[in-house]
Amino acid sequence: MSTIENKAFVHRYLDAISGKEKPAALVNEYIAASDETLKQHIMGGEVGFPRYALIADELCLRRL
Repeated sequence: MSTIENKAFVHRYLDAISGKEKPAALVNEYIAASDETLKQHIMGGEVGFPRYALIADELCLRRL
């Protein structure tokens, strides 16, 4: 993916989950099937902080 495509993906992800319920079906759209640890982390955050929001004030992607 290009930098622009990566930024767009991150923005779609944040828009989809921020301040909303995070059902497994939605999380599965954005997180690789093999990354169960991250999925559990997201769901754990949802249990402790229902409908928590993620806000990106600035999204910078640089090539290293």
